[in-house]
Amino acid sequence: MPRSKTKRERLAQVFRQDALTPRRAAWTTDAPARIREIEAVALLWPWPCCGRSFAWLRGG
Repeated sequence: MPRSKTKRERLAQVFRQDALTPRRAAWTTDAPARIREIEAVALLWPWPCCGRSFAWLRGG
């Protein structure tokens, strides 16, 4: 993890975007249901989204 708070916050933003892209795609109405059954995709569902805190990524 980066030592700088600014760099850690930027990394948290990157992690968030990396998680939200497949999450949004998997839960669209036209996505096949079997996609959501893949364990790695299903694990994305409970992640905080849309303005919620990512303090746990910053160690807070």
